[in-house]
Amino acid sequence: MGFAYDNVGNVKSDGQRTFDYTAFDKPSRIRKGSELKVDEDEITRRNAAWLKPAYKAENGVLRKYIATVKSASLGCVTDELD
Repeated sequence: MGFAYDNVGNVKSDGQRTFDYTAFDKPSRIRKGSELKVDEDEITRRNAAWLKPAYKAENGVLRKYIATVKSASLGCVTDELD
């Protein structure tokens, strides 16, 4: 069996393991068969400790792109800056 992907391109299965993702497309669980490799407390701890990385550009077009890029399934959105 090969790889299986979800509608945004995340690997859902590699034939041996299954992968779950957060709403932000971060891997949250990896299971081999029905065995959970990372327990729920560890997942909660990691999610609580995660910080959004700083932008690599301070201003200009690259800054706008980094701030507004979204999943291709949502189309092009360039009017939203945080």
